[in-house]
Amino acid sequence: MFKKKKGISPLIATVLIIGFTIVLAALVITWGTKLFKTTVGETETTSKLSLACTTGLNIEITPDTSEKANKKLYLTMRNNNQDRSIDDFQFLLYTSAGAEKVSVHGNAAGQFSSAAGTDAVAIKLEFPVPKKYTINANSDLATLNKVEVYPAFAIDGVTKACGSPIEVKIV
Repeated sequence: MFKKKKGISPLIATVLIIGFTIVLAALVITWGTKLFKTTVGETETTSKLSLACTTGLNIEITPDTSEKANKKLYLTMRNNNQDRSIDDFQFLLYTSAGAEKVSVHGNAAGQFSSAAGTDAVAIKLEFPVPKKYTINANSDLATLNKVEVYPAFAIDGVTKACGSPIEVKIV
């Protein structure tokens, strides 16, 4: 007695392989589309920031060190670019003791402080009106020799500072 061989017919096997291939292709296409959209979105945001930081900056900065003894520095800044307002700033103060980072946000009066405050809001610098900003430092400013100003722009709902600063020498 011969046992009959049992198995899948070639037609059913072919249909299953084609179906599996279609499902796998759909998954790869869906994943690839999401990856592409995410990459394009991130690249677009990065290029907008780079463009704003290179072509969108034309700032005049005048320091006033009359209250260095009180740990205050005044910077009068004027945005000369009529096409783009600067949304925020980040400051690095350089003294003989080292560097101090002053907060990214200031308050409505134009004051920046390294102490966290509940009144922190973004402060725009728009064309052409100059604004006077007060920087309250934690460290002694008697040996202050330079300030690095990092302008920040709000792009696609996220505020990011430029990578290269504007240096202000203090004499």
